[in-house]
Amino acid sequence: MQDGLPLATDDLGGDLAPTCFDPEPVEAAELTSDERLDAFVATFGLTERERDILEVLVASDQSVQDIATTLFVSRSTLYRHISSINKKTDTASRVALINFFWSWTPKD
Repeated sequence: MQDGLPLATDDLGGDLAPTCFDPEPVEAAELTSDERLDAFVATFGLTERERDILEVLVASDQSVQDIATTLFVSRSTLYRHISSINKKTDTASRVALINFFWSWTPKD
């Protein structure tokens, strides 16, 4: 150790230089579903109705018709909202949007 920092070693066990990383992995604070949704909505400028639709999309495996019925909109209106969300998030489909939502991490 040098100045309280662990030393990196080469393949032969020789010391190289102090490392600046913490050798213990630190887990990032997990967001709740609502926090993730709120951050996503704010980042991509979604409307309140688009937020409602995204919330149902990412939380269920319902068909488009069932989602439309749940949200009291027609299928074509639901498709328009999904299309708008796709444009704002640069995704190509409903499935891509859902995958992007769950893989997205907010920037602090």
